[in-house]
Parts: sequence; C-alpha cells; structure tokens
Amino acid sequence: QLLGLGTAVGEPARAEQIAAEMRAALAGLPPPPAERPRALLWQARGFAPGEGTLAAAVLAAAGFANAAPFRGYGFVPLERLLASPPDLLVTAPPGGPASLSTALTHHPAVAAAGIPRVTLDPAWLACGSPYTVSAAIVLAAQR
Repeated sequence: QLLGLGTAVGEPARAEQIAAEMRAALAGLPPPPAERPRALLWQARGFAPGEGTLAAAVLAAAGFANAAPFRGYGFVPLERLLASPPDLLVTAPPGGPASLSTALTHHPAVAAAGIPRVTLDPAWLACGSPYTVSAAIVLAAQR
C-alpha cells in the first residue's frame, strides 16, 4: 500500500526508501524464542484485536503470541483476563477524557494481579506505517 501510495502521489522513490527502512528495522528485531510469550492488546471496554489483524502481526513481529482467544476483533472481559493473564498487557497511555470504558484498563484487580504492562499510542496500530514498526520495536524490547 505504501508503494502504491508513493506512486499515486508521484514519490515512488521516497515510498521505496521508507519501505526499505521499515523492512530493515523489522529484520533487526531479536529473533523470537521457541515458546513465544503471550501478549494482549487490551483497549477500552476490553476491546482486543485477535488473530488476522494488523495488531496481531505487530505482536508476531515483536516475538509474541497474541493472547486474544479469537480471530478479528472482540472483547476480553476483565474476568477472562484475570483467569488467564498474558505475559504482557499492552494498553493505551492514560489521558484523554475520563470514562468508564477506559477505566477498565486501569482496574485495581489488574494492578493487583501484577501483570507486566506497556503502554502504546493507539495511533501506532491504526494502520501500517513507520509508527507500526516503532510499536514492534517497543514491544520486542519488553520481551
């Protein structure tokens, strides 16, 4: 898509350069362990991307298995999260307007469970871009 967009806007060489930089950054990530740790991208109201999503591809590139128990998008309730905690919980950083839907990701029971957590800007996972590669780099460093 990046290469097609570069061609469409008359910048095919720049698009190829960006794509090459993204491929090189991904190739430079440490190899995954034989048994990949499980990570869950957990958003407001327990929304989570499962297999077959861009977020799952980022987790895989970072050396994780996706802990969401479905394909596509769905919800992981607090009770399921606590019953089968991932090795890493990935949430958005706190901020923005306060709401009950985002409060779930900072529930005291999650803190009490001691699940390791990293925060990522949700925009990094909205569509494939150099920021998506940055997300994989941050997650690989957490592994």
